[in-house]
Amino acid sequence: MYYITADVKLPGYNGYCVFEMRADAEILLRREYYYDQAALCGPFYASGLFAAAAAKFVLTYTCYNDGIESLETWAAFDNLALFIYPASTIITVSTSYTPTPTPNLAARQLLVNNDFASGDLSPWEPDSRGDGATFGVVNGRATTNHTSSTDQAGFYQFYTPDVEPYQSVRIQIDVYIDIPSDGTSCTAYVWSGVEFWAKEVFTSQNFSLDLRQDPPLGASFMYMYAACTDIATVAFDNVYLSQPRCRI
Repeated sequence: MYYITADVKLPGYNGYCVFEMRADAEILLRREYYYDQAALCGPFYASGLFAAAAAKFVLTYTCYNDGIESLETWAAFDNLALFIYPASTIITVSTSYTPTPTPNLAARQLLVNNDFASGDLSPWEPDSRGDGATFGVVNGRATTNHTSSTDQAGFYQFYTPDVEPYQSVRIQIDVYIDIPSDGTSCTAYVWSGVEFWAKEVFTSQNFSLDLRQDPPLGASFMYMYAACTDIATVAFDNVYLSQPRCRI
């Protein structure tokens, strides 16, 4: 009897892709996905009985575009495992049986002091472009006061554990923009490896965001940023940057 598991990262692709795990020519695990499926990251499991003795373990990944094999894509594999158990005359194992996943796949939160409840910004690093931006924790939120009538920007930066290339990243964040007078605009950004979100507003607005991206070059920090053309206040709170347990 065998039991196999693998963490597999598959990108979104305009075609048809297949990956297989085999013992010699015998297929132990096969997954297919098509052009209308987004990138996938997760553990796959399979179990059953070997049809014959095998000399090697093989993993393949192939993509097709209009029936022609295409190499313009990628796949990532990690935590590959093949467990072999002796045959038993006491129990009968179905070859179609797939065990229930048991690993803890809870996402990892990479940020510290994400809700600013302590009243302190540390370890976030505030900085500004231009004069007139001040920083602090107000009402439990990381707040930038744009106090000048000149164009200015302020951002908060957090150095994270490295996000590997093409690793799925989820950012959840609340954004509060207060514009007290007409004629002022503010643009808020959320960034980690790539731009997750950007929004220009001309009136006071609040946003509760749930964002996902696969930064192709990875990232070593995250920042929340706002630029305003006149007096305004921008605040951030309840910030989560998380990754799935399969880090591939």
